[in-house]
Amino acid sequence: MFLLAKDTVKFAVLVGLSAIFIDAVIAHGLFWDNDPYWTYWITKSFLITSVFLFGTAFLGIGIRPGLILTAVHTAILEIYYQ
Repeated sequence: MFLLAKDTVKFAVLVGLSAIFIDAVIAHGLFWDNDPYWTYWITKSFLITSVFLFGTAFLGIGIRPGLILTAVHTAILEIYYQ
């Protein structure tokens, strides 16, 4: 399924915000019990939103594209922080 340009942007922004919220609540709040610097949140917000924006534009939405884009985002973030 493919989206219009404005719907793709809305989708990517919602994914980015939702991912940051889940990351903050689950990973940092429950498991690691730490709060990284604010630059981490800014960097990760823009990264995940950008990956899902461009990825959704090319791949569309669905389980398979979502898994691919999540893997790409994770790889980029891991490479960036190493």
